[in-house]
Formats: sequence, C-alpha cells, structure tokens
Amino acid sequence: MSDIMLTAASHEDWLAELHRAYIIYGEDADLIREAVGMLKLHVLGSAGGDFDWEELDAGSCSPEDVLASAQRVPVMADRRVVLVQGAEVYAKAERRAEASRLAGAVPNLPAASCLVFVVRQSDASRRRSAVLTPDLDGAVRAAGRIVRCAQLEGPALAEWAQAYVGRFGKSIARAAVQRVVADVAERHAVKEELDKLVAYVGDRDTIDISDVRELIGEAPEDVMFRLVDAVSARNGSDALVLLRQAARYEGRAQTLAAKLIALLTRQFRLLLQARELVEMGVPIQRMRRLPADVEAELPGETSLASMAWKAGAIARDADGWTVEEIADALGQLVECDAANKGEEAGSSDPMANLEMLVVTLCRKRPSLAARSA
Repeated sequence: MSDIMLTAASHEDWLAELHRAYIIYGEDADLIREAVGMLKLHVLGSAGGDFDWEELDAGSCSPEDVLASAQRVPVMADRRVVLVQGAEVYAKAERRAEASRLAGAVPNLPAASCLVFVVRQSDASRRRSAVLTPDLDGAVRAAGRIVRCAQLEGPALAEWAQAYVGRFGKSIARAAVQRVVADVAERHAVKEELDKLVAYVGDRDTIDISDVRELIGEAPEDVMFRLVDAVSARNGSDALVLLRQAARYEGRAQTLAAKLIALLTRQFRLLLQARELVEMGVPIQRMRRLPADVEAELPGETSLASMAWKAGAIARDADGWTVEEIADALGQLVECDAANKGEEAGSSDPMANLEMLVVTLCRKRPSLAARSA
C-alpha cells in the first residue's frame, strides 16, 4: 500500500478500507492523537470497545507481548486493535533484532487484527530514509498503511484554523487567522488561541482582527506600521500610545529608534511624492495607477508607484501636510537620529527623543496667514 499524508483538515477517507497493520508517525503529536482516535472510533465504535483495545509501550514490552495481544480473537468488535506507543525505539541499533521479529510476524497477523505502531518523529529521525527499519516499514506497507501526520505551517495551518473555528458555527476573518498563525507556529498553540477567541466572541458569528488584537495583542511589526500611519495622519494621541506599545515589544530603545526613523523617513518621502502629484493635477483616485510618463519621474527607490495598494491613503494624509512641513519633518528625523547617536546636542535618552519627535511631527503648524496676523 502507498503511504498517505494526513492533514488536520483530512476526513476519514484513509479509513475507508481497514488493514491489519499501520505505522502512524510525524511531528504533530496532536494530529497523531486525532488519527489514533479516528481509527479507534472507526473500528470499535463510540462505545470504545475496551475488550478489543489494548495500548502497549514499546519501551517496556517485548515483540512477543505485542504479537500475543494482536493475535487474540476480538470479543465484541470485528477487529482487535493493539496500539504500540513509543515505537520509535525500534529504530535504535540495539532494538533492530526486535524490529526484525515484528517484521517477520506482521504478514501472518490474523485478518481480525489491527496492529498500530505510533512513532513521534524528531529532527534527527526525519532525516532517515525509513520511519522505523526498512524491514518493518516494508512489512507494514505490504499489510496495511504508513500514515504521516506532518506539522502544519503557513497556508495549510491557516486553512486548518478556519476549519476548526467552523466546528463551532463561526468564521474567522482572513486578517485575524493570519495574525494568529503568524504569532503561534505550532498547531496545538493555535488551537488554544482559537478556543479563547471562540469563547471571547460569544454569540457573534465572526472573529475579526479587532478580537485578536484585544485578546492576544498585536504583532510588533503591526504596531510599528500603525504608529507610522498615525504620525502620517497627524494623530498625536494614537501615535504616542502606539510608540509606548512598540517600546514594550522592542527592549532596546536605540533599536526601536533606528527602525522607526527609517520607516518614517520612507513615509515622508512618499507623502512628498503624493503632494507633488496633487500639485501636478493628478487626482487621488488616479494614484493607484499612474500614467507611465508620470511614474517615470518618480524616484527609483521609495516610489509611490511601488506602494500602489496604499497610494490613496498616503495621498489623503499628504493633504494634511505642506511641502515645507514635509521637508522640515525629514530634517527633524535626521536630527533625532543624530541625537540618538550622540552626534548632536539633545537628550541622551532615545525614547525621550522619539516621544518629542512624534509630538512635534503630529502638531499642526498655524497657516501662513495666521502666523502673519
């Protein structure tokens, strides 16, 4: 029989035909437990059939104990299931002889037997060509199935998360599930966060990004980008809150300052381009798709054309800045960076410098007419 890859979103198709032997292995311990549970339910029914189920530990029992149990006649069910936990020990050099005895006996198991070897893989064992030994793997393939329970990651983990939430009659927004999956790499940890979110939203049908932010918190990079957006929109109160939140994620104020100044410098260059385009008569709605001759005039790096998806928002923010103010802001960023590095007079505390920078940038200047009055 060919090997199969079991995913967390898999149904019970792999159990459509039952076999006398299985190796269930992989990196995802939760998925292995689910696979074993599916197999037990499929063979023995919801009652569990304790008379026809036995769980053994490969580390403390002999091959003869395993085979004696597997060869017993089932009492209540059509098959007897024997689960051998910790079967990875058979891959060790000192246990190869035992693995050979099992390999020799697997082809002769009674039709009413269902012998299952459970193997938790490590990084080292994943590099081996055989799950256990070539002989034992081959015997199980001939009599049944080798089932891999791989650790889910990336899109596959996100897909599982959406399916898991669906079991509770709920859906989860794409941004929300991506945030959960990006923050927590392992499926069991993702499951714990999803359980919290399901309980948190109560009777609501949908889990959205605001629920994730409220319950789990924000990713450090999300906080930084929202901080830059707040400064760009001259929203000083939000910007200060987000700056202090960013400081909790980034322990070193000097590192935080370097990242923030770089992001703000890029943002103000984009604002300047948007201002100039408005003065050229390019409407905001056209900034997502600029004419080729206009795009050619933009800088090669930090070009608004490369941020087309955000061009509208940047153009709306640019409406709140004059070209003079943007030029002054870029100068303040240079000065703040120099002060943080001790190259110019100013506070020796980068965090204090950043707070002053944010307040100053977000403060709206009086109009020229007001200043002249």
